[in-house]
Amino acid sequence: HPYISLEDFNVEETQNKKKEPCLSIVYRYTSSQFFRFHIPNAKQKRRDEDWAYYPFNCTMNPGEESAEETHVFDERKGLLAEIQAWVKRLYEDIVSAPIVRQFEAQSSVLEHLRERLEELPDEPLSSEDIKEFRDGLEQIKTDFTSQLKEEIADKEQLKQKVEELSRDIEFLKRTLESMTKRKWGEIFSARTRKWLEKTSLRRLASGARVSQNLLPNISDELSIVADIVEQTPPSDSSPQQ
Repeated sequence: HPYISLEDFNVEETQNKKKEPCLSIVYRYTSSQFFRFHIPNAKQKRRDEDWAYYPFNCTMNPGEESAEETHVFDERKGLLAEIQAWVKRLYEDIVSAPIVRQFEAQSSVLEHLRERLEELPDEPLSSEDIKEFRDGLEQIKTDFTSQLKEEIADKEQLKQKVEELSRDIEFLKRTLESMTKRKWGEIFSARTRKWLEKTSLRRLASGARVSQNLLPNISDELSIVADIVEQTPPSDSSPQQ
């Protein structure tokens, strides 16, 4: 790999119960990322084939589809190809770490938001609340639309996103007078989650505008998380699922 070298790993050899050599390749800086396999002492045959092969039983993290996986690869060629693929995935995980932190921060804030909503009184919103939330929703629409224009170059896609956002904002406005504070907060939380799943965590700052009085303390936390994410350098990689 052009960026990862042998010095980045701890390599150890042991034996299993069959006295077969077992090799453990562990990323020196994160012990949870590894590639382990044992070297078979004899070839095996499949029932429907005549030729024999060496099966390498391997366990690795990160895997191709999930965090940790176990596979069997045929012959030295198959084993080496998989080690190369694992090192590539390892590198992608390393450079995508900021995105993973964004995702974890976002999940944490949304969970906190949900918990706070459960503490809201189940009573109608006051006329002052309704006016303030309407103004806040308009501000969110303005901010989000501006950011969408910066992020989306395709005009049709931009139009679709803006229309979807406008429908959500209008729905939130229309439900202000018919819902209790708790119920409306749950609706707002659901829409916030929807927006954040499709966009940048930085927009939490805009969401904090309307939730400031609904949830007195959490808006500060939202803004703090947004500030942290804005300082996070961008990455072209995506986190492993």
